[in-house]
Amino acid sequence: MKTMLADCFLETCRSIGISHPEVLLGFSNETVEHFKTRSTEEKPLQFLENAWYASLKIGSGDFDLYRVEAYLADVLACWNIYSKQYIAKLASRPEVCWVKRIADLGCGLGYTSLALSEIFNAHVYATNFKNSYQWAFAKQIGVDLYENTRDVGRVDLVFASEYFEHFQQPVKHLREVLRDCEPKLLCIANAFGAQSFGHFDIYEADDKIVSNKQIGRLFNAELRKSNYEQVATGWWNDRPSLWRLR
Repeated sequence: MKTMLADCFLETCRSIGISHPEVLLGFSNETVEHFKTRSTEEKPLQFLENAWYASLKIGSGDFDLYRVEAYLADVLACWNIYSKQYIAKLASRPEVCWVKRIADLGCGLGYTSLALSEIFNAHVYATNFKNSYQWAFAKQIGVDLYENTRDVGRVDLVFASEYFEHFQQPVKHLREVLRDCEPKLLCIANAFGAQSFGHFDIYEADDKIVSNKQIGRLFNAELRKSNYEQVATGWWNDRPSLWRLR
């Protein structure tokens, strides 16, 4: 399976105009190994993270970094480290077995979208950065892509893996998602407190500036205020967390 995934990654990268995808695959594999071993050495994609945090010091963040080739290696690593495990957990929950319309927010390469579609026999509406390599990659493998949740509309389930921390106003964006999609269920894995590419040291919530340690509490409070309750899953550290409409 690993070989098939690697071959698919390489072939799809070449089809969207990337000249040396084997370099990206190497970066991604090294990132996964770095995570598994809890290595204290510099991350394989540290240069990408450094560029992001340098841009925060002089402005609001260089979002064009999401459109560089190296980011494909990062999202492939995220699929292998996080997303596929979250989907496996989600598939085991009886609360979710009925869903037929799913929004996959920030779908990365699109592997999550295809997996969710196959497991739940559902239509998956995926969002991503347009005019980016990951948009082109996901489109090439057949993902149904949208720029924003306004165009997605109502769904049964919102799946958001390592997504909301990439917005400096995540509570505001959560409200937009709930308004646009009106989901009955949400599966969310946030990592606000982690230092990583695309994350922020400080966040904004209702005109308040809060630390990356505080924003998670405010985010969950907004879900409860919006009439969602957290499902007791027993999953380690509530990752991902599962929420249902009361």
